[in-house]
This record gives sequence, C-alpha cells and structure tokens, in this order.
Amino acid sequence: MTDASLVTDLLVHNDRVWRVRLSPCGTYLVSCSADCTLAIYKLLDGVPSLLQRLTPAPESPSVIRDCAFGPDGQRLFAACYDACIYIYALGDDEEAPFRPLAVIDKAHEKEVKGIAVSRHGTIASCSRDRAVSFWRPCADSLDYECVGLFQAHKEDIKSVVFSPNGQNLVSTSYDNTICTFKRSYNIDDDIEEWMPGGRVESTMDARDCMVDPSAAELSSTLSPQHTVWSASFLHDNSHFVTGDGNGCLRYYAMLGDEVAQLQCNVELHSLQPIYDTYTIDRDIILTCGEDKSICVSKLVAGQITGLLKITDAHDGEVNTICGMRHKGGLYLYSGGDDGRVNTWSVSL
Repeated sequence: MTDASLVTDLLVHNDRVWRVRLSPCGTYLVSCSADCTLAIYKLLDGVPSLLQRLTPAPESPSVIRDCAFGPDGQRLFAACYDACIYIYALGDDEEAPFRPLAVIDKAHEKEVKGIAVSRHGTIASCSRDRAVSFWRPCADSLDYECVGLFQAHKEDIKSVVFSPNGQNLVSTSYDNTICTFKRSYNIDDDIEEWMPGGRVESTMDARDCMVDPSAAELSSTLSPQHTVWSASFLHDNSHFVTGDGNGCLRYYAMLGDEVAQLQCNVELHSLQPIYDTYTIDRDIILTCGEDKSICVSKLVAGQITGLLKITDAHDGEVNTICGMRHKGGLYLYSGGDDGRVNTWSVSL
C-alpha cells in the first residue's frame, strides 16, 4: 500500500517558494523564493532543519527563480531576476557553511528563469531573453567562461535540465516546445562545446495513450497553446519526462539526434498545469502543480502509472518538488505559494 504522511511544515519564506533541491549526497536541502532569499537546511534522517539564509546582492535584492547544487555538493548556484548567477562555496563553518564565491554578472539580458549544473561542473541557464547559455569554470580563476549561447525558443524559457551523464540538455518554454542540446569535448585541448539538437512540439493524441479519453482530455493533449514548465531525465540518460501547462505528463526517448514522444498522462493533475517534475532512479516520477497537489508515479513497462496523490499539499499552488529514497519508501520536499517547505514520508 502506498501512503504519505506530513513530517515537517516549515514556514521559512514570506513569499512563494520557487524551487527546492537536494544536494547530491542528501546532506543539504535548499529553497529559493520570491522573497529574494535562499534557505539552506541540514538533513538528519531525511528531516530538514533551517541552517542558513543567504541574500544574493543584499544591497539590491532580487527574486531568486531557481537554484541548484554542483555535482559534488561543494557549490550552490542561484539564478536571479537581476540577470545574474550567484555562486556559493561550502566552507568549514558548521552554522553558516556556504559563503559567496563568484558572480556571473549579467549572464542574460533579462531575468534568469532556470539553472542546472552538469556532472562536469558546467552551468546551463535560461532566461526571459529566450536564450540558453552554457558556462564552464575557468581553470585559473573563479570566473566562468561562456561556451555556448543559443536563441533556441520563440518565447520565454522556463527550465533547463542536464542528463545524469552531462552529455545532453533539454530546455522547456512558453512556446509549447522542448529543445535538446548535445555536448562535445576535445580532451586534448580541453575544449567543451555545445550544439543544438532538435526542437519538438509538446503535442500527442491522447488516444495513443489512453482508452476512450474524454473530450477534455483529448483536447488538452492536442492543444498547441500551452507552456512546457519543466523536464527531468531518468537515470538511463536517454529518457525524460516533461510537465505541461495543460496538465500532461509526457514521456520521451532520445534516439540519436531524434526525440520521440512515447506516452502522455493527463489524469494526474486534473488538466491543470504541472509546474515541476523530478525523477528518482529509473522509474519514480514526482510532479506538482496548480491544483495544490503532489503526485508520485512509476514507470511500469514503459507506461506512467500513478501511485499516490497528495491533495491540498500546500495552502496554494505547489511550485516545486524533489525527493530521495529511504528505507521502505521516499522522502519528498515541496515548496508552494504559501512560503512553506514541507517534508513528506511516502511508503512504497
């Protein structure tokens, strides 16, 4: 039997929480907010306690739209509406472990909306300026070098996500599309480059995914006017899922330079926008959205199967979700419009 219980309910921010993310080793959790702060939590047996609060550019605070840890958990990255990326390093102070390290000043022409960090330490960022940028740390300084800049979409870009092996990236946008990018690396000259892959419209006939879909479900899957809010790779590096503004959770495969839609599920979030997607290992998919709910799904024989729905998970829309395994189940961490960061224990 699959069920969930609320473990902690932390009112940490005084405005909506945009993102929660775990450090790779599961030691820390970070949340970022429209209140212009980052909150860092220490995890003990999966339960977070507030450890540190950071305000990038405190003399001129800006909304923090996204955040991410580096591959070794030693660096923390914040994407802000002032068009800058702020970088923090893990130090020895147990009470305030993260300290300012560097800033990528004016990384974009407009607000930075999304950020991701690859296993090689490369940063990808996206913006309201419709650009996807790639940044690589310099070997002889704390600076970052731009190693790729692409005007990939026709509208604002909502998110970027790397594959676990760092060789592929997916971006999602208001323009109802996803774009893919591939990494090229010359080991002799230590040169990293990124190349655009494909551009895929987020549409699929519900009749390919469901038995006798309703008229509303069929219309939703075929709608050309919606936002692709988020994406997340599975751990095999070649499959990923996206969450759409029409409530579709879509499942894709990367086949060389091609991207194929394999399935869609419109039943999880009642045809309302899915704001965040997060995958655990090869088969667990977490989603959250406008309907105030969190869903846990599983890939079974290539089909998305809903396991659990937590309704009214927050007092308002649920903007972000992440999680990790623990003995007998999962710990989930969610953030919402209510400024809260909630912890859930799920038995599987």
